[in-house]
Amino acid sequence: MSRQKSPAKPSLPKSASRSAAAKFPKVVREFWENLTWSDLTDRFGTKTAQRGRDYADSHQVETLWATEDGKNLLGIVQGTEEYQTVVSIEKGRRKNQFILVSACSCPVGADCKHGVAVIGTFLDILAHDKPILGCTELKDGVWEITSPTGKKSALKIDIEDDVDEDDDGYWSDDWEEEDDDFPPRKRIRRTTKVATAERNFKPEALRKKLNAQQPEELVDLIMQLAEDHPTVRKQFEQELFVESVSKKGKSDQLVREAVEMIDQGLEIGNFGYYGGHYGGGPSADLDSVTELVKQCKKTVAPLPVLDKIVRHLLKKGGRFLEATGAEDDYEFREVFDTVAKVLLASKSDPVKIILWSYEMDALDQFAMIDDMEKTLQEHSWSSKVWSDVADKLIAEMDKKSSEPRNRRQLKRIVSALDKGKRREEATDLLRKEAPKRGEQEMLADRLIEVGCLDEAEKIAVEQLRKRLPSISKNDFHDRDWMRRLKTVAEKRKDRPTLASIQAAEFFRDPERETILPLLKTAKMLNTEPIIRRGIDTFLLNGELPAAVTITLAGKKSSPTAKKDWPIPVFFFQPKPDTAGSRYDVLCEWAITENRHGDVVRWFDALKNKPSQKRRVDVFEVAEAVISSHPGRAFEIYRKAAEEEMDTTSTSHYPMAISHLRKAKLALEKAKRGREWAKIIKDIRTKHRRKSSLMKLLDELEAGPIVKQKRR
Repeated sequence: MSRQKSPAKPSLPKSASRSAAAKFPKVVREFWENLTWSDLTDRFGTKTAQRGRDYADSHQVETLWATEDGKNLLGIVQGTEEYQTVVSIEKGRRKNQFILVSACSCPVGADCKHGVAVIGTFLDILAHDKPILGCTELKDGVWEITSPTGKKSALKIDIEDDVDEDDDGYWSDDWEEEDDDFPPRKRIRRTTKVATAERNFKPEALRKKLNAQQPEELVDLIMQLAEDHPTVRKQFEQELFVESVSKKGKSDQLVREAVEMIDQGLEIGNFGYYGGHYGGGPSADLDSVTELVKQCKKTVAPLPVLDKIVRHLLKKGGRFLEATGAEDDYEFREVFDTVAKVLLASKSDPVKIILWSYEMDALDQFAMIDDMEKTLQEHSWSSKVWSDVADKLIAEMDKKSSEPRNRRQLKRIVSALDKGKRREEATDLLRKEAPKRGEQEMLADRLIEVGCLDEAEKIAVEQLRKRLPSISKNDFHDRDWMRRLKTVAEKRKDRPTLASIQAAEFFRDPERETILPLLKTAKMLNTEPIIRRGIDTFLLNGELPAAVTITLAGKKSSPTAKKDWPIPVFFFQPKPDTAGSRYDVLCEWAITENRHGDVVRWFDALKNKPSQKRRVDVFEVAEAVISSHPGRAFEIYRKAAEEEMDTTSTSHYPMAISHLRKAKLALEKAKRGREWAKIIKDIRTKHRRKSSLMKLLDELEAGPIVKQKRR
């Protein structure tokens, strides 16, 4: 598709307010006015920022709206096609800190050049005090917008979490492969039709025209389509074939046709390769099989026919995937998805359909029918259907009671009973069958779900006591049982027991993530200061509280020991790491609680513990102390910038600029701003031959975009 000419710069209504920006909250207005191209490069990537800047300069943003608080921008951007783009500023972790995010209807979906173009255009409006069109997000992606004529209307956009490859207009040449470092947060499904053919196509007018034609004229038209388009001709051929064999009751011919197509489409050495951004690799050719399966809906009894087709495809497909090493099974899933749709549209017995899907799952070694099975299971079958399915599964289980049943089979029975409105029976079945089959986890989870906490606790305690002789710090099985006991304690509001389990988790795995829940519970028990001292001591020298040590030795804890650790000692206590200080955890803990002096103290202590220092995010440290200890933050950012600039790879330079920008801010907070000119001069002298870096430094020194545009 050829790129359209850049549209003329949009005119805005005289009714738009020139003082709209003045009404923004002060921190929001200052955020926009202080934004630099270096900031946008850091946020969106070098190429995306530059392309977006070009779009803004060439007036590719046709219309732009801003909310009254200035926190959301909505723009219509002319790219390869016309895209809707939303840019928002969200709160960061620090006070008055904002983070830019964008969502777009283009293939990239988020943080793309169209978002940068909207930002650049908006900043131009601010710089020259131009009118700003207003918008308001109403609900569920509906925005009230002001048109260029001043009229208000509603615009509906759909926010999506994932790209739907089947949506018309999603995949285009406007793909930015180089700038996929930032994962999409939101995606917008484009609701406006932009292609000329789409705009002019009027289905109702065409339908009216066809209805007015004579039957023989329609036949001639369809015949001409079949002659001109092989796909149409193939579809008619398959329809005629299926109708023919169905009338004669010769479904075997239909199966043989499908088998031949499968064999041909999966012939080893005759496969194709994906191109473009799919990465390459062998692919099956099953389009004709998919089309044939669609026609099976015209047969009297599609399930027997589809059963034979699916069995053959699973057998041959498994061999194909194994022999070729193909990683993509899209063609297979498309066939199975069509099978599900045909069955759901048929008059086949629902119970037989569900049981058949379970049987096919047992034959599937490559998870090819997962989507098909999910579609069939999640269909809105009646409770009577699911009750009958449960009875069939239970009867089958009783026939083969000597054979062990895996988790999936037992889970299916329980799920069918639940959907059949027989929940109590499902729970009783689990009580009976789970212990026999080693599925205590499933039973315990069920008991917690239905409120049988005593039973669930008993099972969990038994399982953990079995593990006592072989305690392992990294045994996730044990962690799951501890999690269940925590859930029981939480449901009972038994805070002492909850605190004891949380303490055991902390001593087993001393991390910031295990400290915070324990302190929260201790606060509710009015024991936070004492527990805090115990945690601090353990992190400093690896010593467990005396009460814990005595209890684990099988002795009765003394009143003095209990006073220093006033919560129960959990009976299941995996041994902690080798005794020693954990300055890394102390540092991260201090960051979380904004104890800036302690952050610096423990970060300095890490100099002699390189293995622990690697666990601490130095930039998190710098961000935490930039206000209280700006000199220390400056040292961290400058060192990081130098490391990035010392490389020969240009891809490192944007990150270096990001660090330098923060270093400059830290220097200003330290009231050492005069040093900045010399620092930049030294950098330019040292790296003068690196033209890409010099250009980025120019942008860094240019200052806020709004101020640049006002000059």
